[in-house]
Amino acid sequence: MLSLYGRETSINVQKVAWALGELRVRFEWVDRHGQVGNVGVEKYENLNAARRVPTLVDNKLVLNQSNSIIRYLASIYRGELWLKNPSERAQADQWMEWQSTDLWVDMTPTFWGLIRTPENERNMLVINHHIKNLATHFEILDNHLANRDFIIGKYLSMGDIPIGTGIYRYMSLPIERPHFPNIENWYARLQDREAYRDYVMIPIS
Repeated sequence: MLSLYGRETSINVQKVAWALGELRVRFEWVDRHGQVGNVGVEKYENLNAARRVPTLVDNKLVLNQSNSIIRYLASIYRGELWLKNPSERAQADQWMEWQSTDLWVDMTPTFWGLIRTPENERNMLVINHHIKNLATHFEILDNHLANRDFIIGKYLSMGDIPIGTGIYRYMSLPIERPHFPNIENWYARLQDREAYRDYVMIPIS
C-alpha cells in the first residue's frame, strides 16, 4: 500500500490526496491531522531532507514534490488523469508548471498574509499587490477555459489537480474577486467530484 505523509490542510498534500482519490487508489495517510510548520513523524528527514510535505512512499520509491507525485501516479495507474496523447500531456504539464511558478508567486504571499498572519501584523500594501496580480493570472486561465470543461478539453486530467486545488483557496479568501465565468463553471464541475470535496474542500482557518 502507498503511504502519503503530510497534514490534510497542506495544499500540496491535498493535491496528492485528491489525485489518489480520483484514481481510487488505497493509501495510508501518515500525520493527516498534523500541525502547520511541524511534521509529527520521527526521523522524517530520512524520507525528506527538507522536512517538507508531501512525501509519497511506494515500496522502495520515495517521492517529494507534489506535482511530480501527481505525474507519477497518473502514469502508473493510467486512470482518466493520464493523457495518452503526448501533445495533450505536454499541455497538462505546462499548466502544472504555471501553477507552481506564475500562480504561486502571488497565491502563497496572499494566503499567508491573510490567513496565517495576525491581522495587526499584515502588510496590506504587499498583500493587495499580490491580489491584483492573482486577478491577472486568473484572467489568463479564464480565457483558456472558454469552450473547455476542464484544463485539457472535456475530461479531468492531471493538469486540473494543482490549479484546481488552488482555486478552492482563492475562492475561499476574504477578498473581492473579478467575475471569471469560465473559472466559476470549471470550479462548479470540480465541486461535483467526491474526491475533490473529500480532500480539497477542507475549511480554511
